Formats: sequence, C-alpha cells, structure tokens
Amino acid sequence: SNVKISVPKKLEQTAIATALSDVDNLIQSLEKLIAKKEAIKTGTMQHLLTGKTRLPEFATHENGSAKGFKQTELGRIPEDWKVVSLGEAVEFLDGQRKPIKASDRAKINGIYPYYGASGIVDYVNDYIFDEDLILLGEDGDNILSRNSPLSFKVSGKIWVNNHAHVLRPNQNFNITFLTSFLESLDYALLNSGTAQPKLNKATCLKIKVAKPSKNEQTAIATVLSDMDAEIQALQQRLDKTRDIKQGMMQQLLTGKVRLA
Repeated sequence: SNVKISVPKKLEQTAIATALSDVDNLIQSLEKLIAKKEAIKTGTMQHLLTGKTRLPEFATHENGSAKGFKQTELGRIPEDWKVVSLGEAVEFLDGQRKPIKASDRAKINGIYPYYGASGIVDYVNDYIFDEDLILLGEDGDNILSRNSPLSFKVSGKIWVNNHAHVLRPNQNFNITFLTSFLESLDYALLNSGTAQPKLNKATCLKIKVAKPSKNEQTAIATVLSDMDAEIQALQQRLDKTRDIKQGMMQQLLTGKVRLA
C-alpha cells in the first residue's frame, strides 16, 4: 500500500492503455496463428508420413491409375513403400558419446553445442561430431510427455552426452524425412524404464520405419521444412513483438516517452 506510482491524467492513462492493448491483441493473434499452423503441420505429418495422403506426383502409376495400399507392421501404407527396422535405416554412433559433469563443463566453456536428451544443455570448447545427424532422446520424462522434440536433426560441430542416441541415416534416407518420422511415433509402448522412462538401443534398433522412394522422402521433407520455416518466422515475429511491448511499457509507463 506504500508503493509510489506515477499518475498521469486519465486521458493520457487511457491513451497509454490503448497503445499497450493494441500490442497485446497483436501478440494474441500471433499466438493463435502459430497454434493453428502447428496443428496443420501435425495433421500434415500424420498424413504424409504414413502415406494416407500422397503428393500428386507420387499418387499414380505411369498409366494414370491410382496407386493402392498394403497391410504391414506399420498398418496400411502405400503399395510401393517398404518397411525396414531403424537398425537398417541408420548407424548408431552411441559409442562415441561422452558425458561431461556440469562442474567440468564450467571449466571448458566454448562455442560448440553440448546436447542432451531434449536439445542443447551447454556450450563447450571441443566437439565429437561434425556432420548431419539425428538425435533421439534416450531417457527422461519427455519420452512420455513429449513437451519438446524427442527426435531432432543436428548439424556441424557438436558434443553429445549419453542421454541421446546418435543416429547417422544411410544413403537411402532423407535425414529430414526420417527425423520427422521418428518424431511422429508414440514411444509409450517402447519405454523400458521403471523409475525413469527410457528407450534402450536394443528396442530402438527394432523400431519399424516407413521407406518411400528417396525422391518422395525428399518431397515430403520439403513440404514439412517449408511449414517449419513459416512457423519459425511467425515465432520470431512474436518474440520481437513481445520485446517491443516490454520496451513500450518501460517508456510509456514512466513518462520517458509521451504520446502526442
């Protein structure tokens, strides 16, 4: 009750409130648009990664007839797709991983990302890998909760601890397609942990993966990448708008900047 506040005239208060409300409305509209785009992407993934919907150039035979479907371990998929195990699709590089304790990482701060089960944990001054790879979370609540990506693509010089499987796709797979396919799976039934959810290597090797032609994989990956880029651009705009609102509050609510 003793906090002192600045009190402009009611007319100026209203003008300031209107300006801030306009920014709030823009923020809310961007949040809704991002949620809508993410829902559309999820639906698109469910259809394209299972073959329920085919891109036009892959949907028909040379004679113009529609391609059919077949029943597999993954359920009903296009007749010209194959099903392989993850062990056939990638090379596991888990043996090259090296965990570093937080206290030791503090002594080797650097520019190279240090990855864990759900993304970048820290930055260090050395790296283990320097190529395009897929990381698949090995343990942690995210296996069940899926609050963040469990499968994600990484590129360049990085270090990886022992909480994420390191996968190198073979030449018959598009890395973006395979990353998206793995991210689309439900891992609840593959969990082998008790106290903490876990995806062990033996289980991961047996995961069934859809294998369309490399050209179709690339086409699907392009569609999904374009959607990701659109969502990322909207997220950047949202972050910038939030920063603008924060700056407006600091200026307008203190009277450093006055509305005309």
